[in-house]
Amino acid sequence: MDGLEFNPSAELRIKPWPGGVLFGRWSRSTRWPSLGEAASAGADLHGETLRGFTAGVQQQLWGDRLTLKATGFHLRLKNELTPDATTGLYGHDTVTSTSRGFEVEASVEPIQGLHTFASYTFNQVHQAGEPIAYGPPHHMVSAGVLYSKGPYTARLSSGRVARSGKLL
Repeated sequence: MDGLEFNPSAELRIKPWPGGVLFGRWSRSTRWPSLGEAASAGADLHGETLRGFTAGVQQQLWGDRLTLKATGFHLRLKNELTPDATTGLYGHDTVTSTSRGFEVEASVEPIQGLHTFASYTFNQVHQAGEPIAYGPPHHMVSAGVLYSKGPYTARLSSGRVARSGKLL
């Protein structure tokens, strides 16, 4: 290992109008190899580095029972651990991967304790500036319901993903 890694993050939230929030976050983190990855390594491994930025807006309406949120994101991954196609030994990919996109979500509490929510995420992943066919889906939709009463909480949710083309 290269020694201790510092994983900083900074966030700024501004409330410019009633019920509204503008926000931004920057972070940098390191993921060290797992024991399995280290045991099957072809060379000395060091941590993957992820740097990210998100920014967005959130608005609460209807007495704070309806929340609308839109967020944009940009992530850069360096030194990704990947297995070699022929040997299976882990090593570092020398190409930087970039993930960028946006998410919109809404949640509503129609009656006390019952929350419904839905979200849509669009995500593009590039490696060395070129789109890649594998990795996270391009389109993701999720929805669900959560009910809380006293010490009990129940949640039911589902999602659908599509790598490209039509989502539904």
